[in-house]
Amino acid sequence: MKIKITLLLAVLSIVVSSCDDFLERDLNGQTVTVLAPANNTISTSFTVTFWWDDLKGASKYKIQIVKPSFNSIQQLVVDTLISNNQFLYTLQPGSYQWRIRGENDASISDFVIYNLTIDSSLNLSSQTLLLNSPVNNNYSNSFTQTFSWFAMPNASDYLFGIFNSSGIQIGNYQSIVSPITTTTYTFTAEGTYKWRVFAQNNQSSSPYSERTITIDTTRPSIPVLTYSPINDTTSLHPIPLSWNSVEPNCQYKLLISTDSTFASYFDTITSNLNYNYYNSIVGQFYYWKIQAIDQSNNSGLFSLRKRFKRQ
Repeated sequence: MKIKITLLLAVLSIVVSSCDDFLERDLNGQTVTVLAPANNTISTSFTVTFWWDDLKGASKYKIQIVKPSFNSIQQLVVDTLISNNQFLYTLQPGSYQWRIRGENDASISDFVIYNLTIDSSLNLSSQTLLLNSPVNNNYSNSFTQTFSWFAMPNASDYLFGIFNSSGIQIGNYQSIVSPITTTTYTFTAEGTYKWRVFAQNNQSSSPYSERTITIDTTRPSIPVLTYSPINDTTSLHPIPLSWNSVEPNCQYKLLISTDSTFASYFDTITSNLNYNYYNSIVGQFYYWKIQAIDQSNNSGLFSLRKRFKRQ
């Protein structure tokens, strides 16, 4: 009898645990634990890192920043949902309130409200210039790129520069007068580059902020089919199709059709080097081919088409 009860309890424990995995945790009445900045912080840093502990059961967080307070809103500065537990933002000098709550698809936690003051300073030497786009380690197939960053309070202008992978500057710094926070640059060759921006005024300059971008306009190679029931029949189901890797981090576009001209077709994109095709009909010939797409979104030529028939 004890064995039966023990087994029953074990089964119930597994069922409860499984249900907990599928049911969203109720966040009502809970609050997020804020790590930084502390309440009533007075900061001379314009770029602020908002940081909090993960709230169990929350899949995203709503953060709002207003000026000067939620009881007397003069400006809604930020209202956004994010999935991680940090948020960076550059604020103009002044008084603010910010609040944060956790959310999932079934419930929301209570807001936690903090006060924050950004103190005006003409000294930019300890400020962090926050870059906007492109993202770091971006790959692109366009020689002409638009770069942008967030405004730095008290900056008179921004200096923008391009460096090669060895750290050698290409050309001179370009001065962009505030309040403009964007510029366009045209590269003359493929390669990996760093772009840097720093803010300055007549008293000081900020440290530079830097990101990496790779310009690649070359098509990837044509994939080679490494397995297929080529021009033959097979009893396998699903049909295992595979091909070789042409370069790291590629995706592959697969086309399958009953028509050798691919006037109509099934298609899918995968990062794998194989695909199991489940929808074949016995006695029907199918044609298939592969195209590689690299990190910069360059599309290669399609492979030679092959065919198979399920018997």
